[in-house]
Amino acid sequence: MFAEYNRNHEDFVPRSFEPDYLESLTTTAGMTPDDIMLADRISFVSGSPVKDIIADKLESQKTWKQIAADLDILH
Repeated sequence: MFAEYNRNHEDFVPRSFEPDYLESLTTTAGMTPDDIMLADRISFVSGSPVKDIIADKLESQKTWKQIAADLDILH
């Protein structure tokens, strides 16, 4: 997924999460540090709020690739 992303998008700049929000994410069942990083990258390129992307992941059975495709990042 990242190889295709890197070919088609500008360099990723990670955001600074508020410490309380980041802590709440790391203690959320089903959310890993990798998930947080992927949501941040997808938010960066799509312009969608990271909170919406994380909610979509937690509420659905979609893979990150499916979420990226839904946001027209990957085809």
